[in-house]
Amino acid sequence: MRLQQWVRVDYWSNARDHCKTHVLTLVERVQAGTLLLFDRGYLSFAFFDQLSARGIWWISRYAHQVSYQVSHVCYQADGVLDAIVYLGTSSSNQARDPVRLVQFWLHGRHYRYLTNVLDPHVLKLSDVVNLYVRRWDIELAFRAIKDHLNLHHLWSAKRAVVQVQLWCCLILAQVYHALQVEIAGQAGVEVFEVSLDLLIRLTPGWLSRRLTPLEHAVRFGRDLGLIRPSTRHHIEVPWIDPCWVVPPPPEAVQPREMVRYRSQTRGTGTKRVGLVRLKAGKLHLLE
Repeated sequence: MRLQQWVRVDYWSNARDHCKTHVLTLVERVQAGTLLLFDRGYLSFAFFDQLSARGIWWISRYAHQVSYQVSHVCYQADGVLDAIVYLGTSSSNQARDPVRLVQFWLHGRHYRYLTNVLDPHVLKLSDVVNLYVRRWDIELAFRAIKDHLNLHHLWSAKRAVVQVQLWCCLILAQVYHALQVEIAGQAGVEVFEVSLDLLIRLTPGWLSRRLTPLEHAVRFGRDLGLIRPSTRHHIEVPWIDPCWVVPPPPEAVQPREMVRYRSQTRGTGTKRVGLVRLKAGKLHLLE
């Protein structure tokens, strides 16, 4: 995420599959201790619990329809809440592991986040917010290949040709992102102060005139508008003194012994309920 570099590419033939269908496949190689960022589209009690069981950390936005029960309040004042909660109060839909809910008001807007990093001293409220803002980086990566590298226009309807085009775009994206990072480092600016859009447009002309893109960008980047102040969104987070925060006691972060996961089949309106028991640190499906 920090380097805007693609790590893995998977191909699925059914483009209509919901994103949750393959999410476990995507994260199966993720190592314990990794921090994942994802939006509310991936909100799933079972998914959250599986990640926690594997020792994978995560941050997500809170979904307004999700009920919860407060187990411990780490900090609460002036519209700010940092608390340990159990997701799901219905007997038919409950998460096993407790999570942390952080929320605050800013200019009349309510910001709410969930994470399984339960110690506020390990991951402060400001860290949760600033990290989640970086989730938007994946959208910028998609924009680079779809808009700036023209992947929105497919060369052919043949699968093999589409895959070749995709690989070409991804290789170019890797090169341009690496060049963006190198320019930022040599110019002494943040990476997103270097316009990737303009870099992609200017580089072919430099190469055609046998100019070195890195050297030319660092030397003339500010005059060309290639290096400019970033317009990335910044959220003002309330300041909280660490001594005001009370970490949760051990009894407040114990997993539930009995949980139920409910999933809704898209398009049919039918629901499936699974009863799960926690035994020896593992989940066992009962029905």
